[in-house]
Amino acid sequence: MENELTVNDIVNQSVADKKTSGDNSSQQNQGGANPGDGNNAGAGDGKQQQDNQAGSQQNKQPDAISDLLKEIGIESVDVLKQRLAAPPPAQNISPEEKEKQENIYRADLQRFAVENGGMKLEDFSKIEAVKAKADKDLVYENWLPEWKEENPDVDPAEADKLAKEAFEDEYKLSSTNEKAKARGESRLKKDAAEIRNPLESSFNNVKGKFDELRSVQATYPAYSKKVNETVSASIPAELDVYTGKINEGKEDEETVPVKISLDDNDRKEILKSLTEKFEKSPSAYALFKKGDAKSIEDFTAMIKSETENYVWAKKKDIGLKQVADDFLKKGIEKARIGATNSFAINQNNPGGSAGKSKQSAEREVLDSLEKGGASKT
Repeated sequence: MENELTVNDIVNQSVADKKTSGDNSSQQNQGGANPGDGNNAGAGDGKQQQDNQAGSQQNKQPDAISDLLKEIGIESVDVLKQRLAAPPPAQNISPEEKEKQENIYRADLQRFAVENGGMKLEDFSKIEAVKAKADKDLVYENWLPEWKEENPDVDPAEADKLAKEAFEDEYKLSSTNEKAKARGESRLKKDAAEIRNPLESSFNNVKGKFDELRSVQATYPAYSKKVNETVSASIPAELDVYTGKINEGKEDEETVPVKISLDDNDRKEILKSLTEKFEKSPSAYALFKKGDAKSIEDFTAMIKSETENYVWAKKKDIGLKQVADDFLKKGIEKARIGATNSFAINQNNPGGSAGKSKQSAEREVLDSLEKGGASKT
């Protein structure tokens, strides 16, 4: 069976379509007149005009999602969500099949309620009974035992007749005074609701949780897949640990980038750990299920940030050690050190470690990184 279209799919596809369209347009623009053509007169003015138009279009940058929705005749993302959340059109199924589906749903609901302590099995029979009864009959049945206790000497043959007359009088149901009768009927309706309320509240609570569980079960496979894809896409091929300069400002200035590669085992371990974490994250799932463009953006940003933090924590010690090794090999103990990012190695006395051993110099570099607040880029 084909996968149902989700809001998430719509968002991703629309962005991809816009990117493809933009790339094609860029290629067409690059295929214009060549230098040396006889048709290049005024090309500079034409180029300026094109640049101005491009700038204007860039400033307006239409919402890709809104454009896509307009093309398919849907007013907004919220409307799309409602349509996707709505049950599919009713199929022409036989009465027997419909009854079978209802029985399966009812059985599953009852099992869920009993297993989770929400209701007892007999409660379902009770609620069906109170729902089926008219307000008057329901209230009378609950009123009658008390009346019998208060009238123990009534002739059994007359008891039913006298009880009904007393009930009618209690609730003014036979009153010729319209206002009195209306008040009695209102009281009867209220008493009936109070009788039904405990069971109905329990049933509605259980049913709400059961329906939510079914909804989660229906969307969770797509959510789990999206988490896996997003985490995987967020894992870098290598970690940019640090970029520093040796002999900054001199003729032999050299920029030294330090990077740590991630192998397949690293990627598998990171993917497994973070996928398991986000599969159990209510906040991430809520963003995914909400499905609008902003929520999907926040969902992706949340996973990307967590992945970057995880990778940095995993590789931090190796990275800092690599910084020390790389700079020591290039004579960092004799160099004037400058930094180009937030993990600056900033020695107070450049060249002061020239006479020290490699081990002590390495320790100074690592201490400097730590004290300087080294963190992932």
